[in-house]
Amino acid sequence: GGWHFPYSMKNTIKWFESLDCNDCKNQIFALSDKKTNDLIGTINLSQIDWKNKNAIYGIMLGSIDKRGQGFGYDAVQIIMKYSFEELGLNRLDTDVIEYNKRSLDFHINKCGWLEEGRKTNWFYRKGQYWDKVLLGITHDRFKEFTNGSK
Repeated sequence: GGWHFPYSMKNTIKWFESLDCNDCKNQIFALSDKKTNDLIGTINLSQIDWKNKNAIYGIMLGSIDKRGQGFGYDAVQIIMKYSFEELGLNRLDTDVIEYNKRSLDFHINKCGWLEEGRKTNWFYRKGQYWDKVLLGITHDRFKEFTNGSK
């Protein structure tokens, strides 16, 4: 649901160089294809709230041809395990634009996230307004979903 502007290589490099590797509230990870070692996307934890033990998560796979091959599933499972078992977080949140049925199905049915609400007419895309679907998962839900039936 973020920005959809074209980015120049110069602006991308500037953004990359501005990242703080010691930022304890925001963590960004590169996703690569192990066979080709190509960069295929990013996954992140942002606005980490250490007191309340929650964060916002996001993922982006850049190449459409890399989708549907398990890269996203593996990355989300790893970031959830890392968040809950290594960082000690209790909850992750994300949001999805309502027309992205593939992402909603992926998060809810494959990864165990729950739809927790909507913000009506939040995004303006394709000449109309769309809802922001709010999704969340807790550590307990993650354990239930990964140990139970998928």
